[in-house]
Amino acid sequence: LKSFSEMDIDFLSNLRLEASIALSNSLLYDNVNKMSKELKQWSIELEQKVDERTSELAESKKELEGSYEKLKELDQFKTDFFANVNHELRTPLTLILLPVEMALNKDYGELSPALEKNLMMVKTNGFRLLNLINGLLDLAKTDAGKMELFKNKYDLSLITQGIVSSLALMADKKNIKLTFLAKSPLPEFYFDREKIERVLINLISNALKFTDPDGVVEVSLAQKEGKIEIRVKDTGIGIPEKFREKVFERFTQVDSSSARKHQGTGLGLALCKEFVELHEGKIWVESEEGRGSTFVCLLPVVANIGESGDQIDRRVKDIEIETKRRNADVTRSLSINALYQSSDFSVSENDQVMSHSDEEKKYQILVVEDNIEMQRNIRSILNSEYIVLTAVNGVEGIEKIKTLMPDLIISDLMMPLKDGYQLCREVKTDKETRHIPVILLTAKSDVSCKIEGLEEGANEYLSKPFNAEELKARVRSLLRLKELETENAQSKKMGAMAMMVSGVIHEVNNPISFTKTSWHTISEVFDRLKTIAASSELPARHKEVSELMKTAGLALEIVKKGLDRIQHVVSRLRIFDGNQSLNFQSVQINPLISQLTGKLLDRSQGSSRQDPIFYQDYQLNSSIEAIPVLLTQSLEVIIDNALKATGGMGPVWIKTWEEREKVFISVKDSGTGIKKEKLEHLFEPFFTMREVGEGMGLGLFLAYQVIQSHHGLITVKSQENFGTEMMIQLPVSQPKHAFLPDQHSFQSAPGR
Repeated sequence: LKSFSEMDIDFLSNLRLEASIALSNSLLYDNVNKMSKELKQWSIELEQKVDERTSELAESKKELEGSYEKLKELDQFKTDFFANVNHELRTPLTLILLPVEMALNKDYGELSPALEKNLMMVKTNGFRLLNLINGLLDLAKTDAGKMELFKNKYDLSLITQGIVSSLALMADKKNIKLTFLAKSPLPEFYFDREKIERVLINLISNALKFTDPDGVVEVSLAQKEGKIEIRVKDTGIGIPEKFREKVFERFTQVDSSSARKHQGTGLGLALCKEFVELHEGKIWVESEEGRGSTFVCLLPVVANIGESGDQIDRRVKDIEIETKRRNADVTRSLSINALYQSSDFSVSENDQVMSHSDEEKKYQILVVEDNIEMQRNIRSILNSEYIVLTAVNGVEGIEKIKTLMPDLIISDLMMPLKDGYQLCREVKTDKETRHIPVILLTAKSDVSCKIEGLEEGANEYLSKPFNAEELKARVRSLLRLKELETENAQSKKMGAMAMMVSGVIHEVNNPISFTKTSWHTISEVFDRLKTIAASSELPARHKEVSELMKTAGLALEIVKKGLDRIQHVVSRLRIFDGNQSLNFQSVQINPLISQLTGKLLDRSQGSSRQDPIFYQDYQLNSSIEAIPVLLTQSLEVIIDNALKATGGMGPVWIKTWEEREKVFISVKDSGTGIKKEKLEHLFEPFFTMREVGEGMGLGLFLAYQVIQSHHGLITVKSQENFGTEMMIQLPVSQPKHAFLPDQHSFQSAPGR
């Protein structure tokens, strides 16, 4: 109980400190021990998870290895199958091409021009197919790692010069300047000749394909830093920057749309890259869009076969044996020939000048197809029955449709500038051309393409390859359907005209009758008044009566002229009132025209002109089938118009003749002519070039309808101040169905 000394206080202080440290260490140890147990538990759990994950990864790896092996097997199966199929395709194709070449070489005797032309088409497309098959085979070999190099020592300058010479004809067809330059003497070195030849042919052919006429393609060789540099430079369309790295990828095309200008599969440059890299070389392109491209290829100069590690071409031992082998290897020879074939340089045939046989054909068909061989094939199928016109792309097709107005259009789907969809859309949205049937012809046979084509307004969709008889049947069906629609429209038109004319006749004829009667009464009164005026009974009013008589006389003359005019119009309309006999009968044209000219001459009596008004040249002897009342009215209108164009004085030249079961009537005047802008409206109803009150504009319209109903044709040639000629063409005999007008029965031309 005594007080603590300083020593006691120091001791207790130290004890307190040590106790605190001991307690802290004890607590810390407890915490560490607890954490150690937790970490140990976490370690156990982590090890379990790692084991589970490792097991899962091992299982996944096993599954992936199994899938990879299956994938390798499937890929190998695909490659083998692909190679076998292509090989099997090449064999029968070779057996097709060999007899064709033998036939073209006249081994089986002389060929007719048509057969020779068709065999050339078979050969060209056979070579094109062989090129494609060879390309696919080479890709299959590359994928399978079986592509080998067979090297020998060659002079690349001589080989390149030979290839340029062989492709010069293609350049000439497009008017392209093709040049070759070896900048320095090049050494001979080892390379696979066949593969480098294919690289050169592909690069030069592509340059020619994508270069416009009057362009330049330059091929040059040079030695740089122990390597041979091949350059193929053109002034063509160039390659957009985003496509420059992709042009060497398989099945890649800069323009893959259906309206692309150039055909291709996208295999050529891919094979070039494969072949160059097999030689341990490099290939790339330098290009500027719109200013051309330059393809550059670097090949190592292998002076000794041992340097490359490759084996010499053991298929040949020397030149003589190689020549024998190449002559014996027909398939290889065909493949080399096929490399130089290109349908892209075919020249389109101009539309044929219409021959006498074409004049007898009723319908014009326009074939819009960029493949010239297919274009010629379709023309040969249809040419015997129809006039076949051609266009090589959608833009030219639209121009010809608007100019020529064909009866039917056959269009390819994939074409340059405008594809078949665009062409069909423009045709069907234009009120002038929407009635023309369209057949879309394409290699795309999937349902979505057909639906799109039909939605654009196509009437038929025919897939390639197609049967010639099927094409003919579809063409005949569409033309017959169009004919029936025209017949139905004309029938409705004639019915409406009959109703209108009947109403006009009913409303006008009665007033004419009682007005004529009244006119006769007034005439009688006028005669009596004239008698009274001439007597001496009314001498004081003689002057007044004379003035009245003069006024009444003028009024009566005006009434008479008006009534005559109405009666003339009614008489012309009466032939369409539905009550006339419209049966076809045998009609003699020459006497009919003579009767009409005599009638018009009677009207012209009193003229001071001494020369004859009409010059007639009749060379027609046979009669034709016609409706007399209609034909008489039409000819009277045409001859009367010609006479009035000369002021009623003439001269008017009338000529008749016959050619190939058709009768021609020419009515030519020396009048003022017809302005070009008015010529196309000449046969429209109520169109007239006369002064008000001198004509209604129905005469030529009704004459046009009559010629239509006779399956005839009116051709008008006119030039201002040089007169007008109307030529009527009528068949000698009518078809079984009457009143079926030709939609193209009116043609006009601005000059003689």
